[in-house]
Amino acid sequence: MARNYLLALPEELVAAIAAVIEVGDLLSFALTCKECYRITRDRLSSNATYHEQYTIQHDRLPLTIPKLLKLALESDDEAWHLRALEHWGGRPDWSEWKTYHWSGIGDDEAWLEPIEDHSHLDRTFFHDHEVEAFERMMRDQLHFVDSEVDHWLELIRAGNDEPLKGMLIALSPHLNRVNIIAYPYEGDAAHPLSFLCLTITRLANMPGALWPPGFQSLRKVSVCTTTTLQHPHDAFYADASDVAPLFRLPNIKVLNLSLLGYLNEDKPGWEPEPRSSSIEELGFYCCELDEERICKLIRACKVLRRLVLDNGPLKEVTELLATEYGHCLEEPFLHLNTAGMTYPRLVGSFKRLRLLQSPTVEDLLLDQSIEHEHRVSKGDRLQRLQDFLPTSIETIHIVGSGRLREVEMQDALIHAVADLVIDENYSALKEVCLFDAVEGIPKDKGGMFARNAESVRRIVAKGVRLHYPTNGEKVMGRQEHKKLHFDYQSSGNLTEIETDPTPLEERYDD
Repeated sequence: MARNYLLALPEELVAAIAAVIEVGDLLSFALTCKECYRITRDRLSSNATYHEQYTIQHDRLPLTIPKLLKLALESDDEAWHLRALEHWGGRPDWSEWKTYHWSGIGDDEAWLEPIEDHSHLDRTFFHDHEVEAFERMMRDQLHFVDSEVDHWLELIRAGNDEPLKGMLIALSPHLNRVNIIAYPYEGDAAHPLSFLCLTITRLANMPGALWPPGFQSLRKVSVCTTTTLQHPHDAFYADASDVAPLFRLPNIKVLNLSLLGYLNEDKPGWEPEPRSSSIEELGFYCCELDEERICKLIRACKVLRRLVLDNGPLKEVTELLATEYGHCLEEPFLHLNTAGMTYPRLVGSFKRLRLLQSPTVEDLLLDQSIEHEHRVSKGDRLQRLQDFLPTSIETIHIVGSGRLREVEMQDALIHAVADLVIDENYSALKEVCLFDAVEGIPKDKGGMFARNAESVRRIVAKGVRLHYPTNGEKVMGRQEHKKLHFDYQSSGNLTEIETDPTPLEERYDD
């Protein structure tokens, strides 16, 4: 049996070693032998509690961020467990150091958090050694110049908590995602992106700079996410130049952007370098960006697997996706513009497609050389879906159009879907949504699903989920159908607010 040199050491020394081991290695150390487990048992138990308490954090209570930052500066075990941080507001000065106000929460018996008011605090809240630690971090780790250090230290003394959040993000060793909730702000000093993006810019421009651990671990950033607690347009509005530094985070994979471009005040030279970013999933929601700026942001991605864009179809964007990202794009949450080529040929450009979003029967017509308004209904045929869809396809979401009101087109569509489903090459197919396509269509001749009951049976028998409003006597309403698409990973929604006290099923009931 191999000799355990570790146990040859005095127990006090083994305990001292166990006390300084990083949390990530603690379990492996404890499993070395029974004696190591006995020595580390209390710390393991404490970390199990920390994992429950600190995994997801938010700033709704004014003292949370200073507490977390202190833990991170001191490399305490609690900071190791922080995985998600949500910004629900900004506190530009000490008078705002209280729980954020939303209409009615004080009367809500279900509100689980205390209503705190610490507006009596002043610059003495931070001890001298803490301010010195902030200064050292800005100089040594974030590479701020003297004037920037002085500027942000003065804002901290004045009660601005934005630099505290930025430093917390940088220092949290296993932070995975940051979600900046939509909220109003006054003045540049309270803009939630100012400190964070300055930090990223300084590090990215410094050759050989060592990125702080939080920036290395950060995988997902969401900007101006909608919350149920206030009107979505009562928020800060950023420009493309404000968010461009986020593309330079070293290991970011997901970036969600909302309410972008309304100010139209982009700074010169803001464009990220083409093919420079590790982002693989990019989302735009309710943005006022022209195609040129959207394309510049998209082109920054080396590999793009998922794109959410709610203001399509856009010709230039579609051409960019087909020519430069056809080899890797899997989930385009937009209606692809068919300008310049037929829809089947366009879709065929995407070799790894998992999602086909918002096609119409007009897109699928076999003969697309004749303008729609001159097309003769009788005799028109749909393209076989197998002729252009890659075998990687998992979800098809067809939407309504004028031609789908024709009985012949309804029947042809059901048959085309059934033929695709029974093709053994398309075993990856999981879901076909026709709800939005046929909702409101008169049920001529018993309705399209009753007329094509055998095709429907073949689809369902293959285990493919088929969404449609009626099935005999069964009726699916819009709200019931909406719940089928409430998975944030597969619905095209940009992100989930993890600390919203409103239950998920009660959000966005419109």
